[in-house]
Amino acid sequence: MTARYRLLALDLDGTTLTPEGAISPETRHWISKATEAGVVVMCATGRGLPNAEEIWNELFPGSPAVLANGAEVWLSPRTLLERYFIDTEHVFRLYDLATDRGLRYWAYSANGLVKDGKLEEHEPGEGWFKFGIYHPDPEQVAEIWSSISHWEGITVTSSHPSLLEISAQGVSKKSGVERVCAELNISMAEVMAIGDNYNDLELIQGAGLGVAVDNATAEVKAAADRLTKSNGEDGVAHAIQQFLLS
Repeated sequence: MTARYRLLALDLDGTTLTPEGAISPETRHWISKATEAGVVVMCATGRGLPNAEEIWNELFPGSPAVLANGAEVWLSPRTLLERYFIDTEHVFRLYDLATDRGLRYWAYSANGLVKDGKLEEHEPGEGWFKFGIYHPDPEQVAEIWSSISHWEGITVTSSHPSLLEISAQGVSKKSGVERVCAELNISMAEVMAIGDNYNDLELIQGAGLGVAVDNATAEVKAAADRLTKSNGEDGVAHAIQQFLLS
């Protein structure tokens, strides 16, 4: 088999993983086929290392990875290329916003993941690079998004209607994949990307071929070059067969 693109960037939740969070045998098989054809197959996920490492090692062993929506960029499991840190003042403004409203929050730092509790009690090492806020009401999430969208120095995105995910300004899955491509001498025109939600939008727009799964948001579907089946119907496997390998 020959491949039409040199790099395949895959979102995890809602895309590569089933609705139950598993890896289907069909998806595993076709990712292996793409790798055998010489394609660099990598994850581009909102998850940080503590929540992505097991899947990364199982499904993409030795490959690059874009984690935390582009805030961490790895060339391999042993080679960190970049971490992009949020200004500490912004992190604590976000923390105050969440705790004042009684909302759940989480934050990724160079020292790992913090969930709830007092943020000031945790040592972030070099700093914090992703901050998340959860609210069960999507309308409240949209209101919070609107209230912080004017802040300078941050990027706001979402992988679920109940979540807000904040990174440093200019950081995205697209910027992370671009960083990997620069190391591997691959152009974005040679990239195929598959995703489902708002945090995949820039990457799908910027890739040589952007593919949306059938369960993707309307905005992502509208931006995609091609549509595939849902994550519950092996959409990634279908896309690899239809659009990547020949």
